[in-house]
Amino acid sequence: CWVVFGCGWDNTKLLYHDLLSIFESEILPTYNSSHIQYVIYYFLSFKTTLAENFSNWLLKKCFDTSSSSTLRQAAAGYLASFLCRASFITNK
Repeated sequence: CWVVFGCGWDNTKLLYHDLLSIFESEILPTYNSSHIQYVIYYFLSFKTTLAENFSNWLLKKCFDTSSSSTLRQAAAGYLASFLCRASFITNK
C-alpha cells in the first residue's frame, strides 16, 4: 500500500491492523499453513516500523501465559520464519 499506491501512513496503519487481526484469528491458530504468511511478510517489507511492531507482537505472543502452548509455539515459529526471511531487518 505504502509504495505501490501511496496511500499515506494512516491508511497503511489501518491495513496493518486489519492484517494483524486476520493473522491472529485465522493464520496463527491454523496448523501447517504453507504460504499465506508471506502476504503479510511482503506488506511489512515496505515499512520497517511495521516489521518491528509485528516482530514485537509475535514475541509478546510467545511469552503470553494466557495463550495456549500451541499458539505460543506457532508464534515462535512465525517469528523465526519472519526474521530469517526478512532481509530488510537489521540487528541494529
